[in-house]
Amino acid sequence: MEKITTVIEQYLAEASADTLHRYHSWDHCRKVFALSGPTIHHQLHLGFYLASWGMYRGSGGLLQKNHMVHEGVVDIYYSGKFEHLKHYRPTDLSDVIIDEILGLKREVSNYYRGIRFKRGNKEEKAISTTDTLMSKVLLGTFGCTPAFDEYFIKGFTEITKDKKIKFDRGD
Repeated sequence: MEKITTVIEQYLAEASADTLHRYHSWDHCRKVFALSGPTIHHQLHLGFYLASWGMYRGSGGLLQKNHMVHEGVVDIYYSGKFEHLKHYRPTDLSDVIIDEILGLKREVSNYYRGIRFKRGNKEEKAISTTDTLMSKVLLGTFGCTPAFDEYFIKGFTEITKDKKIKFDRGD
């Protein structure tokens, strides 16, 4: 547990030492999504946050698109369908909330999979909707789930190793 505390302290120290650090892109994204009404700023902040958190790689498809690729996610956010997840607290976790978060993930994933991209002379394909990408989108917009990236998985595995809990990424 001491190792995890050290890593968290290092993360916080890096971010607080540099107000322009990439880690702050999440803060900016969440702030703009807390504003009322959809604007182009939501798409721009979501795109920049995802890029600075490693989600704009060539193989996934987002790199081949501009910020407008996130318009549908902004529409889902403001549709009202998942309004209660904007105010969700981890202490309220229940099977119902988990099902709703998974439903939101499916809707966002279906939106992105409906967008096709092509690189060079390669075959056209859908944007790849890995659990890592989907969790980072949900973190940046609704804030209702952690980012299921390699760092979270390593930390989760470390703190639960004595509890015999296994984490399945599902990617």
